[in-house]
Amino acid sequence: MTKIKEDFEQFKKDFNLKCFILEALLVIVIIALDLITKHCAFQILPTKPNNTSDFIPGFMNFVLVKNYGASFGIFYGKTGLLIAFTIISLLILMLIWIFYLRKMPVTTRLSIIFILAGGVGNLIDRIAFGYVRDFLNFTFFDFPVFNVADSFVVIGTFMLVIYLIVSLIISLTNKKEKNEQ
Repeated sequence: MTKIKEDFEQFKKDFNLKCFILEALLVIVIIALDLITKHCAFQILPTKPNNTSDFIPGFMNFVLVKNYGASFGIFYGKTGLLIAFTIISLLILMLIWIFYLRKMPVTTRLSIIFILAGGVGNLIDRIAFGYVRDFLNFTFFDFPVFNVADSFVVIGTFMLVIYLIVSLIISLTNKKEKNEQ
């Protein structure tokens, strides 16, 4: 019991309310940006021929896609499973963000915030519609149609992987230097 009390006291000491509020606002802004862009795309694109509109010719267009699966179409039609998996994953991420990332670099916290916000944006779609609304399409190569939430998940994951690789390299370099002394 004393260990739990000590851990809680340490958490209170490390917790920065202003920082947390700014991070929470960023999560809300990202979710709002995702939902607003999806709403606009799904209001405007049905009025266009083939539900498509050029954005940057030869590079990107907007196209209406209802994604009933996960990335690259896996788990197609398994909405209940995807909702359950997403909720569990997001709860874990939220706990990590709130309780374990207080002393981590800003880039690490941002990466988790991006993944969390993107996941929530797509979760809202799955619960509200039974699918995720996708509309961004690269036309210069074959790539799945995606949305703003997907972009934040990918950027956050990329940032986290880069941070982990750099941290591992630094750790191994420091260990090697320590062993050489």
